[in-house]
Amino acid sequence: MACTNLFTATLFLLVFSACSKENTTDPVAPPLNWIATKVSAPNTAQVIFYSPSAKSDVSFHIFLPDAYHSNPMQNFPVVYWLHGSGGGNEGILPLVNHFQNAIAQKKIPPAIVVFPYGLPYGMWCNSKDSKQPVESMFIEDLIPYVDANFRTLASRRGRIVEGFSMGGYGAARFGFKYAQLFGGFSMLGAGPLQLDFSVVAPQNEPIQPKIFKEVYGEDMAYFEAQSPWRLAEQYGAALPSPTPKRMVIGRLDFTYPANIDFRNHLTALGIPHQFREFDNIGHVAAPLLSALGESNWVFYNAVFE
Repeated sequence: MACTNLFTATLFLLVFSACSKENTTDPVAPPLNWIATKVSAPNTAQVIFYSPSAKSDVSFHIFLPDAYHSNPMQNFPVVYWLHGSGGGNEGILPLVNHFQNAIAQKKIPPAIVVFPYGLPYGMWCNSKDSKQPVESMFIEDLIPYVDANFRTLASRRGRIVEGFSMGGYGAARFGFKYAQLFGGFSMLGAGPLQLDFSVVAPQNEPIQPKIFKEVYGEDMAYFEAQSPWRLAEQYGAALPSPTPKRMVIGRLDFTYPANIDFRNHLTALGIPHQFREFDNIGHVAAPLLSALGESNWVFYNAVFE
């Protein structure tokens, strides 16, 4: 149907796309928002800086221990804690309390904890179409920014990468692929660890097609190439010693079967690792950390020593 005369320019703009037969292009996608909502937590601040990889301002939260201010000549190790799908802001406060209490009780040395923001469903990798360069933003921009602006121990034995769910998947990816940067990595309830992304977990069913399209370009080969399975095969034999690595999973977690498969894969490859599983725990980070008890801190100390 041809467009009728419109009385105002505003109305014309509103209906133009519906009326015009020549408008066949898809609407322009809104720019990505790399700035997470600011979280209030003890000794924690949000930092915003420009990322050349993302071509945008990006954000992260950073926890600085009390000793950072009382000992101005001291440098500190860093835990990079990667959030799960959705953005992970709700986890920052309990994690800050978790690490702050451990430091106060001298279970681990004073450490900086960085909470990067990797987009709600960025999967801690570069998207196939390069529109979501989460991996490049983190590795090439964020870590150098932290080292340049805070008193860090800027060496592999001064860095741990850890995460839950999507963040555990990211921690495994980065731990294997960038062993020159991280002295150890920790996977809690990690996923997706299946090699076939068409295997849909019930909890992921509403968002999984969107992730598969926007991150992996609906390309199963690209998804597989990003997988910790293939990165373990590619880099596992060459990991420096020591490189402590651990998997922690609840037996009620929907990712449990894939975690067992991945553990068996690491064993078959001859890659040493820690594996802990717990009854009556589902896909939730806090109960896993609680179940680890005092043994949790052995992992961090093994890297930071």
